[in-house]
Amino acid sequence: MLKQKLFSIVLPLSAAILTLSVMVGFTNQPGNVQNASEARDAALSYLENRYTDNVPGTGLIWQEYNTTPEGLIGSETIEFISDLWMIQVSYPIVLAENMVFDVVLLNMESGWYWEGNVDTEGTVTEVRALEQVTKEGSEQIALDFVRSSPTYVFDGIEDTLELVDSIEVSIPLTWMFVIEFESAHAGYGDRTGNMLAEVITPHELSIAVEQGEIAYASIDNVWDMINQEEFSDPIDPDNVILREESDITGIITEIDPVCSETIDGRILVELEQPNNTSDKFWVTIEKNTPIYEYNGQDHYTVAFGALQNGQTVEVWFKGPVMESYPAQVKAEEVLVRSLIDYDSLVDSLRSAGATVEHETLPQVIVQDFFSVTGQVFKVNGEEVQVFEYSVQAAAEEEAVLVSTDGSYIGTSMPFWVAPPHFYQAGRIIALYVGENLAVTEALETVLGTQFAGQQIQTSLPIQDETAIYAAVIRQLATEDDTFGGNLNPDTLYVIKSTDDSAGNTVEGQPSNTHMITETMQDEISRMISDLNIDIVWVNRFGDAEFEQSNLEVKRGRAIITLGNIYLKKDGSVQVAGSIYIANLAAGGTTYVLEDVDGSWEITGRVGPTWMS
Repeated sequence: MLKQKLFSIVLPLSAAILTLSVMVGFTNQPGNVQNASEARDAALSYLENRYTDNVPGTGLIWQEYNTTPEGLIGSETIEFISDLWMIQVSYPIVLAENMVFDVVLLNMESGWYWEGNVDTEGTVTEVRALEQVTKEGSEQIALDFVRSSPTYVFDGIEDTLELVDSIEVSIPLTWMFVIEFESAHAGYGDRTGNMLAEVITPHELSIAVEQGEIAYASIDNVWDMINQEEFSDPIDPDNVILREESDITGIITEIDPVCSETIDGRILVELEQPNNTSDKFWVTIEKNTPIYEYNGQDHYTVAFGALQNGQTVEVWFKGPVMESYPAQVKAEEVLVRSLIDYDSLVDSLRSAGATVEHETLPQVIVQDFFSVTGQVFKVNGEEVQVFEYSVQAAAEEEAVLVSTDGSYIGTSMPFWVAPPHFYQAGRIIALYVGENLAVTEALETVLGTQFAGQQIQTSLPIQDETAIYAAVIRQLATEDDTFGGNLNPDTLYVIKSTDDSAGNTVEGQPSNTHMITETMQDEISRMISDLNIDIVWVNRFGDAEFEQSNLEVKRGRAIITLGNIYLKKDGSVQVAGSIYIANLAAGGTTYVLEDVDGSWEITGRVGPTWMS
């Protein structure tokens, strides 16, 4: 429900990497600004001359990404990343003489933030002066906003105003603050002239401050403090016009906000049961497209910004289907299946094809690390613990307490007899401890990707694991070497122990590290012997030979790190891999491999791709 995200440190693979450009100075001649890179340089030159300190220095290497939502016409957005500095350049697709570039710069660590416009003559107009965005300053903005809000001004009791929690969210320089206060009467907003119940009424507020500005504000998850209206009212069932059967039903796996005059955005829907057209659909949602949510009793209208990955939706089509891949269509209506309680979770799991036992099992389970009691489900024959919270915010707050690998939850350090898997959607947190792929696939289908825990490793025959690792090493050495396939190394140091963070150095992915056996090492080396590269298996990164700087591997050599192999329900596998040549010449990703006619081949990638 927040504003569209400006930046992400690790961009998804769909954001195409364009170039790697070296800044040698911020010089820019008038009339030379014709693209995003030149607009960036003009802005940096302006910043260096105006502020001197707290701006990017010269000599930085900028990694460039096109983050324009697929299918968006009329404008483009390019993002540049170097260390902790990020720059976004947005511009309309118009005649060159009418072009104006919008430029935003921020630093994730220090919080410095700036906005400006650059025209084709190289003239920079400052829109927002360089300032430091901090958690403390954002907290004050949130409190000041509450103090000036109509509900608090009307009858808020001053000494009850209290900040009770602050949560850093994924959007850079953005925090969600939970604030409480009491009112002398019931209701919201300025109620002058209304008949009021004289009762002390406690309120809980959620205030998001994004880069120094209020982006979202609610009271009791009911009242929109920005627009001074209720978020959504139950709709008279007689006014909900839904044809008996939707055109598709599936899971939202990607959301593209567009926010044009006529379109809110697009959602990628992966079908529960593929139809004759496709198994994936890009669904365009226009401003006037009704989006309903049904909680088992009432229909509610919801905004596009409230949609989340992992939600199950039904879509009714408007107009023809474009049979691309994924297929593309406009929505006439969208219905969200709300995951608000145990019963709706059971229905959704069964709709996804899972067997669920719930009604006949013991009802209550207590875990010290969660504040609510839970219930035991049996999903595809395995026990799953499910915890239902009174509001979604409470579930999200407790989910934050779980470490990425599930090894600790708040101050608790549980002992797991098998890999744990944590899922959260709506008011639900689900915990599965085990290694049954049918269970994790069912939970992911309904609740989305696990937010914490461990992956399930493969139990493939050793010859398959060997062939998979050989295919990944071949790919890294010949195509993904960060030199466009032109490195041509004569020696590869391959680390014997697995490390899943090879696919994502920013967040990493905890794993049960294991050693690649000598038998596998020998067979892998044999399988890629046609490359005429000397394969040296080493115990650790530091065992490779480096130049004197200790940051660069000896000329003509590189270091390969491999992750664990994870088997997916469709028979494909996922495995991380990275290559390191020097501090500014390294990269990695998580590969998808499939058995094609008896040979393991790389068919795609998932998650972020990193490069330095």
